[in-house]
Amino acid sequence: MGAIVPDNMPQPPKEYTYTQKEADFCIHYAFNNNGTEAIKAAHYDISSDNSAGVLANTMLSNIKISTYISIIKQSLLSPNIINRAESLEILSKIARNTYYHGKDGDIITPSPNMNAIDIVNKMTGEYAPIKHAMLGRIVFDIEFVTGEPNEAADDAIMLE
Repeated sequence: MGAIVPDNMPQPPKEYTYTQKEADFCIHYAFNNNGTEAIKAAHYDISSDNSAGVLANTMLSNIKISTYISIIKQSLLSPNIINRAESLEILSKIARNTYYHGKDGDIITPSPNMNAIDIVNKMTGEYAPIKHAMLGRIVFDIEFVTGEPNEAADDAIMLE
């Protein structure tokens, strides 16, 4: 018999068998992202927080545990939050100005929205990495911590 999961939680994948403690660990971890606390909440027999942390790390590297945690986290996402693909789709429509419609449902196509195009390009990595060049002189002022003056230190060092 598999683990008993609350009705408001997604059921574990059928390809794996979970103990009650494993299922409880997954549920608690999905909510708080704290392995030590999830181990304690799942009532594992541990002697210290350090032991709980080690056990949590071991469990999180197990594919069946990480799979169920991902399923739970996915179910917790609000349907009102858009994902990356939806963001790109909406921004692309704005960039093409096909996102806005006229009174009769006609598509209005004025000039492209350059801000939306810029955001889409940044999200998809279309821009080359920014390179910075330093031109001119770099001036260093040297102060001696000992407080003893040094004739050579009176002048600033300049690199060209």
